Amino acid sequence: MNEDISKRIEQLLNEANRIKQISDEIKQWIEALNKDIMSKIKYLLAQAYPNIVDSELENFIKKPYAVIPRREDEWLLVVPKFIGGYNYGYLFQETESYRIYVVNRWISWIYELPEQLREELGLDKPSTAAYVEDNILKVPKSLQDEFWIKYRKYLVRRVDEERLLIKKSRYPELLLQLVQDGIIPYQPKAVDESDLIDRECSITLRDYQRDAYDFFMRYGNIGVFWAPGLGKMYLALYIMTKLKGRKLIIVPTRTLIEEWTRKIRALTPLEPDEYQIITYSAVNYPSFKKILNEKWTLTIYDEVHRLPADTFSRLAWINTKYRIGLSATPMREDGREHLIFALSGYPIGVNWDKFRKYGLIKPPEIDVIIVKNQRMKIEYLNKLINRYDGRRIIFCDSIDMGKMIANKFNIPFVYGSSRKRLEVIESNPIVVLSRVGDEGIDITDIKAIFEVSFLYGSRRQQLQRLGRLLHSRYKGYYAILMTKDEFKQYKK
Repeated sequence: MNEDISKRIEQLLNEANRIKQISDEIKQWIEALNKDIMSKIKYLLAQAYPNIVDSELENFIKKPYAVIPRREDEWLLVVPKFIGGYNYGYLFQETESYRIYVVNRWISWIYELPEQLREELGLDKPSTAAYVEDNILKVPKSLQDEFWIKYRKYLVRRVDEERLLIKKSRYPELLLQLVQDGIIPYQPKAVDESDLIDRECSITLRDYQRDAYDFFMRYGNIGVFWAPGLGKMYLALYIMTKLKGRKLIIVPTRTLIEEWTRKIRALTPLEPDEYQIITYSAVNYPSFKKILNEKWTLTIYDEVHRLPADTFSRLAWINTKYRIGLSATPMREDGREHLIFALSGYPIGVNWDKFRKYGLIKPPEIDVIIVKNQRMKIEYLNKLINRYDGRRIIFCDSIDMGKMIANKFNIPFVYGSSRKRLEVIESNPIVVLSRVGDEGIDITDIKAIFEVSFLYGSRRQQLQRLGRLLHSRYKGYYAILMTKDEFKQYKK
């Protein structure tokens, strides 16, 4: 028997040695392949750059990106265009060879960042160690002492070993601080079956929309951060159809009140007394008190990136059982992105490259056209108007310039004082449009957009305006007309 054991051990040792030999051979093959690849890359680069330093080239292959601090907990990430497969953050700038992204903790909550980058920047995945329910902060027993000390100024007392009573006056501040500390304060709280209603809806969800719907059913509070044209509004309409009770929709402009009203009437069986649509500015009127005191089953914050503004943040404390935040651009020029996540719900994001591959996002042709002065800008605009046919939009922030362009080319100008905005836009092949049309408008036959006046260097506005083309069934053309001084100042 001992002989059998000895033979078996010898066989196993021989197998182990053979596996090690194969492993060494594979390792040598990979090293040789890497050297061969490096040699070919060096050869190709040497045609243009003869003085290549081998060690630096190897460093580039290992880490072909650069991280530049921008402000506290935020960086610019410079990535070669040939590296795909990820949405690294908000696209800040682009050259022929590189893309520059803005990356921070909250962007990493909705995008699938490479683990190597997460580790380098210290971007932990969001924690769900604690959550807020009603006026209670719930924490595991093992962490209660730590949370009691850290968040003492927001708390009244310990209720028991896992619950801390929150001061009503400090509730909003605590929520924001938890998000600031990397904690998503939302616990899965399934939608009550008693709130559901089984009725038909003429919207058919795509697979990723169905996943988001299921997520809402589990959590009851979600923030949906998809690219323009991927159906954020349709998802919200579908959810509205499946819930009983009153729904409140908050939008940034009267244009979007028209848009939501049209879609609700065309696609859902909802009765007029089941919903109310207001703008964010409603917070400034006496009637807002009634809205604040009413009990809502669902509140939808369209273009939820507007919510963290000092004036509008009171809207986050509406008495609502469920909530949905919608935005293609969860970014703010003031750096208050964390408030977007604190005031909406559990974040749901997707990789834009995935949808480009499926053909759901069609990147338009984009030109930045630099001219000498404003007069030449109008002359070039005339050429573009005549070059392109079909539905065209001229974006113009300046009201005076918008009126001048409208008069010169005998076309409508839709701006803050305009009535029946969508009707005007859809009944004319070309219109001038102020910033009231930046967000949310779903027009599927736009062929070209010409931008002549803009909000300084706002990249969020740029993404929103570009998003109007992403709603179109055409690939489309986008032109930004800038004077030399504007280009030098804003670097858009």
